[in-house]
Amino acid sequence: MIVVRRCIGCGAIDTPQPCLGPCAERRLDLVEGGEHAAGIARLEADERALADLRAVVARCALGGVGAEELSALRARSRAALRLLGPAPEAAAVITAWACDFCGRIEAPQPCIGVCIRPETTMVTAAEHAAVLERDAAVREELERLSTFARRVAWTSPRPGALDRHVQALQAQASTLNGSF
Repeated sequence: MIVVRRCIGCGAIDTPQPCLGPCAERRLDLVEGGEHAAGIARLEADERALADLRAVVARCALGGVGAEELSALRARSRAALRLLGPAPEAAAVITAWACDFCGRIEAPQPCIGVCIRPETTMVTAAEHAAVLERDAAVREELERLSTFARRVAWTSPRPGALDRHVQALQAQASTLNGSF
């Protein structure tokens, strides 16, 4: 996390420390901390859903599921599927300049005369991209398991066909279970 001052009028970004010598500036791409936090929250929800779906698949792959346990697996699948939401979107990247010598960060803008600069939390765009990349991998796995999870969540065996229903789920789960 990087704390900068950001003008509410023009959007200029800076840090309060003065330059202490010869500057060695480099480009620094930043993302708003709030947008990054939303991406992390989405990733955490997706990881919880994935853990639950993997547990359902693993249990079904073992077989021998009774009516009560099937009901519990159905509820767990439904809860995991409810956690799924839209993929986090790429955040707007703000280009700033950072000095490796003094640590100053700035992104000057033409001043419009309303300089109010509250502290704002930001993260590097690379850090945010890593979260989005991780979430994309988790969502890919979720997509692969969600068809089976929907089958567990929304199907019920006909009267007297519990064993056949469980065997079918076990066969499908066994093919999925070996891939994670």
